[in-house]
Parts: sequence; structure tokens; C-alpha cells
Amino acid sequence: MEEKKTLYTWVRKHKTKLIILGVTSIGTILVIKNWDSIKGVFKSSNPISTSIVKIDPVVEKMVAPVISYEIINNLIGNKLTATELGSKALCSSQAINKRIVAAGLATKSPYGEYLLTEAGRILGKYTCKTTKAGYSFSNIEWDEKILEIIFNAEELLEIANKQKTVQETLSRFVA
Repeated sequence: MEEKKTLYTWVRKHKTKLIILGVTSIGTILVIKNWDSIKGVFKSSNPISTSIVKIDPVVEKMVAPVISYEIINNLIGNKLTATELGSKALCSSQAINKRIVAAGLATKSPYGEYLLTEAGRILGKYTCKTTKAGYSFSNIEWDEKILEIIFNAEELLEIANKQKTVQETLSRFVA
């Protein structure tokens, strides 16, 4: 009985140290068991520095586009989003955005946002829109003349022919 009392007294006297030891031991075991997951957390927290490295080569390769005076002097004033431009050109908004970036009129940030270049500011402007649900988002609207820059003459002719075919097909159903 005496031994139990002395053990009990000793445990009571050292309970804080025993709790710390137990928590530390369990924590160490959990860390060792989940080490791969923990390393993954630290690896995934570094993409900012690697994405900055990825931006530098793109900036070096970027060539400033030449926008002719004919286009600048004959801007339509009809501002369209990439989606609306895609509807006119019979392609997706993603295809339009890729062509705009390739033409040097915008850049794509690592977060997916498109940013106007100096040349892009001639044909595009930032807008802020709000949905019916109250969600606000920024967008770029482009002058319709941008189609003459991002598509060559052959492609524009092909688009016009496709639009004509679509209109003829639709007119058969409407009439």
C-alpha cells in the first residue's frame, strides 16, 4: 500500500512534466507518421517565388505590338468582352485571350488575371461589373477593331464566310 501511495505522490508531484512528456511524445509520433504530408505543406507554400521566376523569361521575350494608324484612327467604339469577341469570331473566349496575349496587348498573371500592356490600353479598358447576386468582378473590354490585329486577313475572311453560313442556316429556320 505504501508503494502505491509513494507512486501516487510522485505522479502528482510531477504531473505537469509527465503531461508535457506525453504530449511531446504523441506529437513527435504524429510528426514522424505524417512527415510526407508536412513536407508537402511547406513545399506548397513556396509557389510565389517560383512563379516570379517563371514571369521573368516571359517579360524578356515579349515584343511590343505595332498598331497601325488606320486601326487607331478608325476605332469603332463598340467595347466587347473576350466572350463577346469570341461570339463574333466563332471561337471561345479562351482562344481570344490567348491571341490577345500572343499579340502583346495583355499579359496573364500567375493567378489567371489578364493585365493590359501599354499597347493594349489603346484598344482595351478595365471595367468593373456586378452580377445580380451582388458579386463584383473586373474585366477588360476591347474595341471591336482588335479582331483585325489578333486575326490575319485569311482568318477574318474565313470567319466572315462562317458567319454568312450561320446566318443562311438560321434564316431557313426562321422563315
